[in-house]
Amino acid sequence: IENYPLLKENENKGNYQVDLAPALGQNIFYSLNTTVKDETLGKLFNDLRFRKAFSLALNREEINEIVFLGQGTPMQVMPIEPATVSFISDDLKNAFIEYAPEKSKALLKEMGLKDGNGDGILERPDGKPLVIRLVYTNQGAPVRLHELTRDYMADIGIRVDLKEVSSDEYRAGANNNDLEITTWKNDGVSAPAISQDVTPMVPPFGDYFNPGTGFAWASWKSSNGAEGIEPPAIVKELYELSGKFLQLPLETKESNELGQKIAKIHVDNLWKIGTVGEVVDPVVHSNKLANFKKFTAKTYDYYWTY
Repeated sequence: IENYPLLKENENKGNYQVDLAPALGQNIFYSLNTTVKDETLGKLFNDLRFRKAFSLALNREEINEIVFLGQGTPMQVMPIEPATVSFISDDLKNAFIEYAPEKSKALLKEMGLKDGNGDGILERPDGKPLVIRLVYTNQGAPVRLHELTRDYMADIGIRVDLKEVSSDEYRAGANNNDLEITTWKNDGVSAPAISQDVTPMVPPFGDYFNPGTGFAWASWKSSNGAEGIEPPAIVKELYELSGKFLQLPLETKESNELGQKIAKIHVDNLWKIGTVGEVVDPVVHSNKLANFKKFTAKTYDYYWTY
């Protein structure tokens, strides 16, 4: 979307037309690694108050204006794309998306985190500065978004160090459980995808190309408890619910009730923290091309075109 003004300005010179199409599944998320190898960080990330503090520190209105040219809608993220089903309520979309840094600070203080030496950075329970490494690739999200997020976290006493890598390096690190945060477009969650595949609903809440969190939970499940970390009861419940969800035709009463329950569990637990949904992306076509129909969706889930 950040290229749209430049593309629009040069339409006549380039003999092309640029349109904006709904970009389903492109709500950028941040996912704090609940089974991270750093045990002290793991305890913080597994505390829901920390995940809420992270979410409430994001200024989504500003993100929408600066990163998405005001074309999106601040929105929480979930394992089902709201635009493709009928059962996602506004309450779910709007959960924990207010910009409330003072509430964030209060939650962190409630957890016992404080800035003992006055340098502006909170200390972890082990006394070290609260620093989180955010490894990212520009294929997964606009770099400007991560820079804004770094600044929002600094405002509440969390230092975020940014490191850009290739997509292959990012995915290798994420799937090896080496990353402290994962971040990407929340794709693979549109109705056709979730009707056949529960991957976004259960750990690691995404596939190899776009993982979320809880890698050791997933390992525990796939090894029947021989490896990894046993997940909490609510995650075990998700395995059960998602299995039932696959057996029901979409948009039936039973499917909608179950889908809404799954989405609510995700939103309540903030394993993925959303930023801006209902975004649009530019689609460019040459004026030499006849019979061109405007895209009604531009998304990975439909192999980009529909």
